[in-house]
This record gives sequence, C-alpha cells and structure tokens, in this order.
Amino acid sequence: MNDAITMPLERGINEIFAMVTETFGGWGLMGRFDEELDLPVKEHHRTNLIWQTPDVLLTPETVLWDPQRDVLYVSNFDVRFQATPDRTGYISKLDLDGEIQEQQWITDLDAPTGMAVHGDRLYVVERGFLAEIDIGRGEVIARYELPGAVFPNDVVVDQDGSIYVSDTSPNGKIFRLEGGDVEVWLTGEEVNRVNGLFIHDGELLMGSSGDGFLKAVNLSDKSVRNVVCLGAGIIDGIRVTEEGNYLVSHWGGQVYEVRPSGEVVELLDTMGQKLNVADFEFLPDRNLLLAPTYMGNRVSAYTVRP
Repeated sequence: MNDAITMPLERGINEIFAMVTETFGGWGLMGRFDEELDLPVKEHHRTNLIWQTPDVLLTPETVLWDPQRDVLYVSNFDVRFQATPDRTGYISKLDLDGEIQEQQWITDLDAPTGMAVHGDRLYVVERGFLAEIDIGRGEVIARYELPGAVFPNDVVVDQDGSIYVSDTSPNGKIFRLEGGDVEVWLTGEEVNRVNGLFIHDGELLMGSSGDGFLKAVNLSDKSVRNVVCLGAGIIDGIRVTEEGNYLVSHWGGQVYEVRPSGEVVELLDTMGQKLNVADFEFLPDRNLLLAPTYMGNRVSAYTVRP
C-alpha cells in the first residue's frame, strides 16, 4: 500500500466523502460497517391527508394536544430568530378540524420548540430556558434557566410531575426540573444530539440523532437500551400507538412505525413536497397524526390506518 488516509470518525453516524485522483497503479477504498441497516418497508397507503392549515404559521416546530381542553397548541419557532434579539416566537391554538382559533395566543417567546401539558400548566422550551405558562390566564408565569444548554429542544412530564428537557448538542444532556430546581439528569455518549422525548411504560424514549438510534432510558436506574437504528437524520417526534408500536419522525419528512419485532415501516414521506415533519402529535383513539411542517409554515393532519 503506497498511500493511506486517516479519517477522524466520531462515535455514531458519520458521512464520508472521498475524492480520488491517480496517475499510476489504480486505487481502492475499503471499509467495514459496524451495523447494516435494512431499508424500511413502505406503506404510504396507510396515511391519508385530511386537512392542512394555510401556510400562515411561522416555522411551526411542535404540535401538542391538550385533552382537557380539546385544543391543539402549535409552537412557532420563527427561524428568523438569529437575525433579531427580540422574542418573536409564539404559540397558536387550533381545533381538531384545523381551524386556527388564535394565531398568536402566547407571544414574546424566544425560539419556542417542544411543549408539554401538566394540569393547568403548559411548559414550553425556549432558547436556554423552560417557560411555564398558566393556561387559564394565557401568560408566562415563570422561566427556568437550563445551564450550559446549547439547543434545548423537547420536553416531557412524568406521572410524578418531574419535567425532562433534551439538549440537542454533540455533548448532549437531559435536564430534569423537580421542585423548581434544574439538574443535569443524564449526559454522555448515549445522548449525543438527543432530540425527541416521550415517556412510556416506565421508560423515557429518546431520539439520539448523533448515532441514529431510538433509545429507551429506564426512569428508575437510568440504564439505556437501543430500540432500533433509523440511520442518518434528525429524530424529532416520538409517540406510541394503541398497539404498542412506536411512531417516530425524521425531521426531513418521514414518519416511521417501529414494531416490537424491530421491523421499521415508513408511513409517510413528504420530502418531495418540501414539507418537514418536526415534533408531531398523534391521537391513538382517532388514528390522527398532526405534523408541523416547519419550513412549510403549516400543520398537516393525516389519518393513519392500523
């Protein structure tokens, strides 16, 4: 071997681009994959678009259903936030037929992303903070700093009222807010670029975009298990169907159904329409999937056949 190249690979998913020139002797490239991924089975026929809002929203990032009030909340991230110091993000309210009840219900938010409802409170992730909103009064009543957060993203609440927030960064973290105090609950390689969160059956499901795995963290002892590798992409929304299957979105525009057997089924692909699927909502009793399209500036609703 006359020549060799060194590749500074990181743990997880790496993209490799190679440019080769030669004048004598030919060339070759050898490598070994740690894990082979099967292509997902495509069952796009199981989803059917039933409505879309007009494209008047402002980079919608998350859709959340409030079952007590039977209303949808949509966080408007406003991708322009980097160009202005002002808090230009807001929360919209929609009904389940897609009618916008109040486009700017809660305003003065800083790049809002994930949301969670607990009792009469709505928790919204902002840039560096977690905002607490009194739903009845429709106003922010507290903000909790997330120390050292690079890109705080999603939020969930467990049955005891503890709140978990993901930080999407190479040295990812999951914060926990309990009794008004914020701590780093989990950090390390397992949470590399962690994004989507969901609590199910005593586990915190999380999407680690750094290595492409959907993972489950035991809430009692923090042990982590890999559920399935979904390959390169931003793992954003996570939900669970009545049948116990996981629904997971890649921000680029795909929604996958992950079965207990490990089989991955692609239910939706909107990349060709240039519509993202960010942190979606799913109502199991109605088989209704509600997708925030981010750069598409609208919310799309689909029925999903079992």
